[in-house]
Amino acid sequence: MTVLKKISDDRPDIKTVVIEDAGYIMFIEEFRRANETGYSKFSDIANHMYQIMTTAKHCREDLNIVFVFHENLEVKDGYGLIREIKLGGKMIKDKFSPEENLTMILYTKVEYDPVAKQSKYSFITNTTDVYPAKSPKGMFDTLEIPNDLNYVINKANEYYS
Repeated sequence: MTVLKKISDDRPDIKTVVIEDAGYIMFIEEFRRANETGYSKFSDIANHMYQIMTTAKHCREDLNIVFVFHENLEVKDGYGLIREIKLGGKMIKDKFSPEENLTMILYTKVEYDPVAKQSKYSFITNTTDVYPAKSPKGMFDTLEIPNDLNYVINKANEYYS
């Protein structure tokens, strides 16, 4: 949080901050505090993620902050395969949902080409029956876009300018 605030306040030359594997921040704290008993550590962990995301929301307008999470795949009766952001602890998911607090959530789609023997990566921009993605209406022209963070940031900057 301190780093985000410092960048926002003192480094106008920095236009983008990527918080790689944001969910891992929670897992590190959870493992570091594994010997603690009781519910308070989970409240602390949830609060720390809340503070990071709240700080990000209050940074200067021209600073793009990107949170990268892993996805969790779970089979739920009656629903099939459910994708969601992988988070540590139920409290953060149930009480402060990052999905509800982020403007844009893109999911990576991976398709394997057996002829070329390589995978093709793209981003899904809005909800489908498989991906619970979201982005502001009109930001992207298509449901599937290149897996290129610079492209995404440029489109977001165009949309909000």
